[in-house]
Amino acid sequence: MSFPIMTSATFPEAWPEQLKELAPRTVEVPLEEADAWVLGSFTPAFRAAHAPIQPPFFGDALLEQIEAALADFDNGVMPRMSYCSWKASTLCHFPTRTLKQMLAVLTQPDPRVAGAVEVMVTSGDPVVLHLRDWRDLAPWSEFRMFIKDRRFSGVSQYHHRDLFPALARNYAPLAQVLADFADQVLAVLHIDDVVVDLAVHETSPGDFKTELIELNPFDKRTDPCLFSWDREGDFDQTFRIRLPPPSDL
Repeated sequence: MSFPIMTSATFPEAWPEQLKELAPRTVEVPLEEADAWVLGSFTPAFRAAHAPIQPPFFGDALLEQIEAALADFDNGVMPRMSYCSWKASTLCHFPTRTLKQMLAVLTQPDPRVAGAVEVMVTSGDPVVLHLRDWRDLAPWSEFRMFIKDRRFSGVSQYHHRDLFPALARNYAPLAQVLADFADQVLAVLHIDDVVVDLAVHETSPGDFKTELIELNPFDKRTDPCLFSWDREGDFDQTFRIRLPPPSDL
């Protein structure tokens, strides 16, 4: 059984080229079926369900391809799969620069990664490793944008339980750059309903640029942040942040 179309359409390898240009540079590394099974086997539940896994480790061709790709990124990469990244490991909080570091990530047990591998391999869908140019992202700089019926439906700070005075101080310029980015995304988007994760970078005081991080399905499995899914959602085309006390502004 494959992933639903509304889910697989959010995978980075399904993005149109113009959409990919809005995100950090990424190298896609398709896995042979044998390497995909090996990847899943580092999670005990997967290994128990499918043992024995042969071959016992990744093939030389994959390792050489990864090493060659890493050499092209001066700042290192963040590795991820089509469906998810290795968020269960603290290793994902640091840039991956060498093959040894990459293998330390890939061999971490991760039920979400293993589950995705199982769905893809058993359905005959490709398993793709994405190596993305590393970005240091401050928590205040991450946002979640909601698009419904190809219309901007709202944007929220991503870490919605935290207070960031900088967001209130820069509300107007951030609202403008996020609105501009919504127009850019909508112009090249390949699906009607989606949740867009993005980050802003302050290039100079009060000036920001925006990058696409990932796409998520527009449904209740995706955290609505400062919005709500109740009663079909309260997405009202606003920019929502958690306001600190006035004395902190």
